Amino acid sequence: MLGIDDDNPYFPIVTADKKNEIVISSAAAQKFGVKVGDKLVLSDEVNERDYAFTVKNIVNFTSGVHAFLDRDVMQELFDQEDDYYNVVFADHALDIDNGRLYATVSKENVEESSQIFTDMMGPMVVMLVAISALIFMIVMYLMMKVMIDRSAFSISLMKAFGYRRREIRKLYLDGNFYVILLGALICVPLAKWSMDLVYPYCIANVAIGMDLKFTPQIYIMIYGGIWLCYMVINFLLVGRLNKLVPAEVLKNRE
Repeated sequence: MLGIDDDNPYFPIVTADKKNEIVISSAAAQKFGVKVGDKLVLSDEVNERDYAFTVKNIVNFTSGVHAFLDRDVMQELFDQEDDYYNVVFADHALDIDNGRLYATVSKENVEESSQIFTDMMGPMVVMLVAISALIFMIVMYLMMKVMIDRSAFSISLMKAFGYRRREIRKLYLDGNFYVILLGALICVPLAKWSMDLVYPYCIANVAIGMDLKFTPQIYIMIYGGIWLCYMVINFLLVGRLNKLVPAEVLKNRE
């Protein structure tokens, strides 16, 4: 909980001026599952006290699970003197007695901690994306390959009747594109919605909140990746179609 003034340059927001109201960051709203008008109970485990607040507003801030109070209200609520600050922000070092400081955090500390988290999670994220794409391609290839193998006699017969490769490909392969396109349009948003429900429980023991919104550019990249995978599989299956020759009809004659 941050007690700040309305003219604070680091958080230019309008704080609550009542002791029973509070402004929270979007990260806190996402993590605790609250919205404007809801009751939020914060616990002081040191003094064994609970404080109930009504969420007055939610501000867009995803870098920390913060709640904002007017500094004067904060001092009155916690029975502190007028010169008491529970947080101080500055762009330079301040001459404050170390005995009055609980902790000091600099921009470099935050960047270092974030970099460590990125270095740890980055390879796993890349691996999950790569394995997911590979599984998608393998499953799609095997399913379409089975369909072609079962239709080998019919395809060979069509070639014997003079149908061109482009016409056969359009009949047996191109139709799958619309199925995959429709499936992607439905399943990608559905998968995103499902993960939005599950992910907060995965980071329940971590004092952070994450903005889970996807921009239109991300959806475009996902659909572009699906289309690219389809084109690779389609290229491989076209080669398999070309290997089927009219002689297949003679092999299966009665």
